[in-house]
Amino acid sequence: MPKLSILLELALSLSCAVAGTHAACWPTFVLDGAAEHGFHRAHAPFAIRLLCGKLDAESVAVRVRDAGSGTALESRASSTLDRVVVQAGPGPGPKTITVTARDERRNPVSGSFTMLFGSVDMPVRVVDEQGRPVSGAGVTAVASGRFKQHGVTDSTGAVTLANLPATEIDVFASSAEDGAVSTSLVASPSAITLRLLSPSHLGRLDSVSRDGTVQAGVSAHVARRLSNACQSPTPNSCDFYADCAERALQCGPEGYPLRFGDRNCKKFVSRLDMFSSHGQDWIMKTMSCLQRALIGPMNEDGATCESVKKAAFDSHPNCYIDNGFCDLSLSDLLQVVMTVKRDLFYGHAVDQVMTTAKGCSSHYIAQVKEKLDQLPRSENEAFDDM
Repeated sequence: MPKLSILLELALSLSCAVAGTHAACWPTFVLDGAAEHGFHRAHAPFAIRLLCGKLDAESVAVRVRDAGSGTALESRASSTLDRVVVQAGPGPGPKTITVTARDERRNPVSGSFTMLFGSVDMPVRVVDEQGRPVSGAGVTAVASGRFKQHGVTDSTGAVTLANLPATEIDVFASSAEDGAVSTSLVASPSAITLRLLSPSHLGRLDSVSRDGTVQAGVSAHVARRLSNACQSPTPNSCDFYADCAERALQCGPEGYPLRFGDRNCKKFVSRLDMFSSHGQDWIMKTMSCLQRALIGPMNEDGATCESVKKAAFDSHPNCYIDNGFCDLSLSDLLQVVMTVKRDLFYGHAVDQVMTTAKGCSSHYIAQVKEKLDQLPRSENEAFDDM
């Protein structure tokens, strides 16, 4: 029928409108010479660069907050047309860096980064079960489940982990030939020795000393399931992704918990003021929905980074639509696209976009049908004859 063809065209137009944003180049702030989930030297300068555009340098504002308490910290920055330099980086600990500005066309641009700063350089020596130095062993330091640094031992079995905060960190070492070891300790300038344990001894993991002598290990294992505290994500917070999902799965900076969940959650929170009150309500409800959707898949036996990523992307369309995505205003929809930007068309996200578009099309079709059914019979018949 003509009415059906019109409604199908509406659905197709919506899908094309969403997919058409792929060609756009959005002004985006990125760290320059630094990685958000790495370790950075406390009090040292660092830079943030603008991609796809030029800055109105006089409009740039940089805010630094303690990531734990939210306390605002003093910061000084200078700007050029495409670069912002924070002249004196913050002191040790995790910090949230937010930069806001306008581009040359006076469009608002913003970015937010959570970074870890430290001043401790800790020498590490890796030996095998007989106490012989192991060259080429991989050594990784992890803080708060999300900040990581990786190094490789030299011919003497030594490597230095730099810019660590003077807090408890996890340290892992492994070698294909000699086994692995894991321990938790408070970072300090004192040298530590890690003894690799062969696969038959990996139940005894912690094997570390600070005085150069090798100590016997104690039992330890990596738990992949969520802790009891993580079974109910905190509302209106992004902490679940790093403190719960990443801590359990250890997917790394390119895994779903950090690359998509934590990153995009913080993007939406940093741009909350750009949305209407209805848009803000949708963000908060959707944040909670997406986090709760991960709990079941992560508690399953044999849960992996890949299986959880698939479950996460599969949950996106329902979480978006069920919480009112299809009712967002055009202004709010534009802010969604500007917030997510390139991630909208990355891998599984493309399927997510199209599924959401189709879901909204069905939603709009139902709304149009309801309005048509409310029309007087004569007007409804006239529409059928169009």
